[in-house]
Amino acid sequence: MRKYLFALFSVVMLIGCQSGEEDTEDTSTESDAATGESMEQTASSNEETTEETTTEESIEESTEENTSTEASGNTEEASSEETTETETSSDQSSDAEQVNVLATRCIISNLGNCEGIPLDAQKAEYERLLDEGVLGKREVTDTFVENVMGSHMTMHNQDKGPSIAEGQYPPSDITITAKYFEMELEDYYNGESEAALEYLVEETSLYGATVANKESGKFSDYKLYSAKAVESEDGEPIRGQIEKVYSHASSDGIERERVSYKLGGRRGSAEPGEIHLGEIESRELVETNIEYEPDIKEEYGPVSDASPHARECVIKFNIECDLDSVEEVKDAYDQYVANGTLPEATEAESYPAKIDASREEINYQMNRIEPVSAKSYNNHFKHYAYDLMQYYNGESEEVLHYLQPDSEAYESIVANNEGGDYENYENHLVSVDDRVFSETSEPPQEMILERVYSHATSDGERRNRALYQFELDEVSGIQIISYDELSDAPDEGTTEENAETSPEETTEEKASTEPPDHAEEAPTEKPTASASFREQADTKSEPDQVNVHATRCIISNLNDHCENVPLDDQKAAYQHLLDEGVFGKRDITVTFPENVMGSHMYMHNQNPEGPTDADHQPLSSADITARYFAMELEDYYNGENEAALEYLKADSPIYESTVENKQSGNYKDYKLYNVEVTDISPIEGMRAVQIERIYSHASSNGIERARTIYTRNQDGNSGPIERIQLETVESEELLEENMDYSEETAESYGPPNTASAHARECVLKFYNECEVDSIEEVRDAYDQYIENGTLPEATEANSYPSRIDKSRRNLGYTRRIVGGDSNRSYDNYLKNYAYDLMQYYNGESDDVLHYLQPDSEAYESIVANNESGDYRNHENHLVRVDRNNLSIHEMGPQEVLLERAYSHATSDGKRRSNVLYQLELDDASGIQIVSFEELSNVSFEE
Repeated sequence: MRKYLFALFSVVMLIGCQSGEEDTEDTSTESDAATGESMEQTASSNEETTEETTTEESIEESTEENTSTEASGNTEEASSEETTETETSSDQSSDAEQVNVLATRCIISNLGNCEGIPLDAQKAEYERLLDEGVLGKREVTDTFVENVMGSHMTMHNQDKGPSIAEGQYPPSDITITAKYFEMELEDYYNGESEAALEYLVEETSLYGATVANKESGKFSDYKLYSAKAVESEDGEPIRGQIEKVYSHASSDGIERERVSYKLGGRRGSAEPGEIHLGEIESRELVETNIEYEPDIKEEYGPVSDASPHARECVIKFNIECDLDSVEEVKDAYDQYVANGTLPEATEAESYPAKIDASREEINYQMNRIEPVSAKSYNNHFKHYAYDLMQYYNGESEEVLHYLQPDSEAYESIVANNEGGDYENYENHLVSVDDRVFSETSEPPQEMILERVYSHATSDGERRNRALYQFELDEVSGIQIISYDELSDAPDEGTTEENAETSPEETTEEKASTEPPDHAEEAPTEKPTASASFREQADTKSEPDQVNVHATRCIISNLNDHCENVPLDDQKAAYQHLLDEGVFGKRDITVTFPENVMGSHMYMHNQNPEGPTDADHQPLSSADITARYFAMELEDYYNGENEAALEYLKADSPIYESTVENKQSGNYKDYKLYNVEVTDISPIEGMRAVQIERIYSHASSNGIERARTIYTRNQDGNSGPIERIQLETVESEELLEENMDYSEETAESYGPPNTASAHARECVLKFYNECEVDSIEEVRDAYDQYIENGTLPEATEANSYPSRIDKSRRNLGYTRRIVGGDSNRSYDNYLKNYAYDLMQYYNGESDDVLHYLQPDSEAYESIVANNESGDYRNHENHLVRVDRNNLSIHEMGPQEVLLERAYSHATSDGKRRSNVLYQLELDDASGIQIVSFEELSNVSFEE
């Protein structure tokens, strides 16, 4: 009774405090009305923020095929390998998956350990735990914060826990509400969802300002890099204060701001405990135009295959957990420690203490309605009863961890075991009566344990009630000092009073419990990175941060900088360049490498219809084909798409074995961690590519590493359309299995390039002749690519053409175009020279001197022209390069004809000149002009 009275008193006090708080908050609302109005105006310029998941990911999963069944000659070997697959039930088919265990940790900590976890990753993990039946959702909750905390209020799998009114909201606080409101704002301002409004009270100043912000359009392209509670000097969070780092369409770059929120009351007395925001009390813009790298945290491990109930017992160890098997809960905990979801409790000894210590280490937030300890001593005693049974049966000595050394209880239990009378021990029922327990009382504590047991000398089943005295201990959770047997008599059957705790009925209840239907409550799944760009192309042409590492991969034409860039990130970056109009796609191409390489073949912005060699595929290679086939297999085996088959020759052995692999179902839950081309060589008239892959799937032995050799015809396919496709698997070798592997994902983010699509294309395809209205715009596009990290800076080059070329060469740019040409476009060098010559004569820049060989005839002539002053007000009206005399394969000076229409202070109108330039190739400047000869100079009429 003491605990019940204490709990009742505490609940009454809690409701009273909340009511008083509500009254206080509400009385301030009117007095703050003026502040609210001014805040609306301020908010329109300073804005709220929300979090973006850049990870999209998060780590994108690649793919690969099983190392046994792709080769046509290995059918028997494949069959034998398939029979080794661990037999698992269909409801556990996802157990071979890899999950972001840090996102799992965030959810099972009740949002107490979520720093650096993107909101989308948090929502996805919460939804997964709902779908697997580990958690249940209360119908009364609306926001993500409420959903998660509501799921932690009761034991979903047994519908037990504190008695909670149907309309009772989980107890949250204003700080976490404000933090997640900021995180939700990104999707709201970017038109993805209206979830942010659920955190606000309607008809308040904050609600109105937030809606107005979105409607103004000033807060589009919104990105939240960080949102954290502001802490006091002693490290405690300051109530309602958030510091956020963000950017949007009208911000001054990336900004840092502090915002203090006030509650807006609760939405009606029928929904007690629902916390919503109403006003901004104050805001301070701390920094603008800052450099900031978001700290995205992700770590992957295998999914726990323990039962949902056992996992829930670990997650909510503070709530009494009826379970059929303590061993199953221990296994669930061990799996969570093994995959990195929970930190290992190295100092704790008993399993309950380990579970408690691990949960405390991840900052588990109770947010419980009734005043109970974070440690559920009910569960400690259930584990003690199980370990006592194990001890008497000679299975384990873990029960000794619960007993205070040299105590009466320790000596008694050891003596019982040594006597041998308690062998063949079995617990038939374990129930804890905690009514005598009070956490606030002086030690020792008291707890009543009721058991129905039997053993070698018990003469059948007996019911026992014992009063335990114990102390609380950090290492073992509890230390039992003594126990007093209150009753012990033959068991006459389970009474109505304790029927709910009988193991038989508990089993039946669990078996009949179906996971709730979460279809309506489920958060909208974030589209894949590649889809998001396509779907947002009309409304969000410039995402406010781009994965420059993925962009670098695409603009290098799939060369070196694609390593560790997930395939979905590559596809998203390519799609973004298509949507922006920087690239065009050839209708003839099919696979992703063909699409990218085809886009590099011609200047889309000058010739949208495509190149003149319309029948030709871009020149790919067998190694590119094999590598991307392995990457595409993940989506194929997991039923996402059939793109992988486009890399295979129809009706070939590898085509047939790949289809059979998928149909067998043995390769579901497929994940590729890494793929690397290790050798390319001819084999008997065939082109052979050797790759090594690290992967896992439903029938693999954990994470495996395998070596595969693919072949294709040396001559390719017949006909004018040259497509490189794989035909056979020459050999396969399993190199390693059940290995530990930490996946590396290459990603870095920076602002998008705002230069015109044509100017960006001119930078990306500098080998092509590029007709531009403004060379300055191309230079700006290049400078932006340097600033956001897409292109590496060319420190030794001095002219802009040389910088662009050098940056692209430093990037490992690979052309793979039809027709021979240099990586350097001397067309563009001469065009830039003509622009810089104009700037030089007009006193704007000396950059033209970088193109002139010092002390040469050309250098002296140009300098003399400038010093004369006759060439001021210089303007180019036409610049055209004739490369008929250029041969980059010959030694000695090259010759290039430059045609210009120009005017200047003494030209007497516009004139057209044809000048033959002699030049040499130079690393620093690209070209060094030695001399020039004017072939003609006549009046020019457009």
